[in-house]
Amino acid sequence: MGVLPVVNTYPLSSYTFGTKEPKMEKDTSVADRLARMKVKWAPFHSLKP
Repeated sequence: MGVLPVVNTYPLSSYTFGTKEPKMEKDTSVADRLARMKVKWAPFHSLKP
């Protein structure tokens, strides 16, 4: 029978919890996002060998 690993626990008072403002999506749909990315990366697409 093997040795069980030791798990250290610490009190929650050792941590701080906060909140962040939500990030707003640039695009309303996946299709919009793909179209935006296509325009953004089109100049780099021509650099492929």
